[in-house]
Amino acid sequence: SVRLPAMLFGVATIPVFYRLASLVTKQRETIFSTLVLTVSYHHVWFSQNARGYSAMIFFTVASTLLLLQWLRQSGSRPGIIVLGVMICCCLGILSLLNYAFVVAAQCVVAFWFLLVTKDRQRIRHIFYAGLVVLLLSMLSFTSVLPEMLDYFGGSDGGVKDLGRFFSMLITGLGSGLSAMAIPAILAAVVVALMGCASYWRGNKLIVLLLFLPAAFNVLALIFLGFSWFPRSFLYVLPFGILIVVRGCFIAGSAVSERLKRFSGLEYLLPVLLLIASVVMLSHNYRYPKQDSSGSLAYTRSMAAPDDVIAVVGYLGYSFKYYFAPELVFPTDLEQLEDLRGPDHEVWVLYSYSGFLNRQRPDLLNTIKTVYTK
Repeated sequence: SVRLPAMLFGVATIPVFYRLASLVTKQRETIFSTLVLTVSYHHVWFSQNARGYSAMIFFTVASTLLLLQWLRQSGSRPGIIVLGVMICCCLGILSLLNYAFVVAAQCVVAFWFLLVTKDRQRIRHIFYAGLVVLLLSMLSFTSVLPEMLDYFGGSDGGVKDLGRFFSMLITGLGSGLSAMAIPAILAAVVVALMGCASYWRGNKLIVLLLFLPAAFNVLALIFLGFSWFPRSFLYVLPFGILIVVRGCFIAGSAVSERLKRFSGLEYLLPVLLLIASVVMLSHNYRYPKQDSSGSLAYTRSMAAPDDVIAVVGYLGYSFKYYFAPELVFPTDLEQLEDLRGPDHEVWVLYSYSGFLNRQRPDLLNTIKTVYTK
């Protein structure tokens, strides 16, 4: 199955994340953080998506675990661990190019840590490791980089307005919580700030690994003028969960100290966070994300027996190979126009208008002017 690698990486992330969490926080936070990641809608969804997002999360967690282990020790075969970090970084970049921002952040964090601890001898290990990863990544993407830049530069699947981007982000984070979405997100922001403050006092590396990749990503998007996709920042998910769970326990402990008659209140917010994750997961899986079969069923119900149903653009792939290979799949305006006739109607299904506009602008314009009622 084409989705099998994504599923395997998603499942493999859970034990690796548990190991990372146990390295940086207490046992109870480790357990709750791992449970939240396991039932996180975004993690489950991208673990079923035939793209590189779950692999990006896996290699983010794995490389961070190895990097922190290496930074915490001196000697004891550090070269093997650095080699492991390099392998994770190379594979992470191959899975999704956005992982490069994680690599950049990890290099900055490692340099900063080694300078602060005055361990200049190991700085060269990081320098050479980063250089090798950079060269191998450039070698891997050299042949396709121009096409990638053209695709992302012209894509309108994302947004270029910062306000709309945050609106999409809030909608995605609160999906499944309906009217409670805004209060829940505001509460999550408050506890996240508490968690950030706590980690900053005890383990600055986690906070830096949360914000630095996102900051580098934002700067690159602004500089290149690319569209913004919330999923492009999915590498922050593991660190975000660690920080939010820490904030939940801190807030719960503060309430528990004030209400000493009620023991165990520090577990209230983590449990609510876990329940909210389960609710979002079950709610969002009630409905299809891209209702291809639904759109086809509706079109067939409206079309006459002699009418022609044509599918163009990106949508044609799913219909041609999965849903309805018996339909017609014109690839240019001439083929579409040849389908027209005096005794029947032509119904056109399409999606991803940005992609279609780049490939066949004349086809999209005709669809909008002639076939749209």
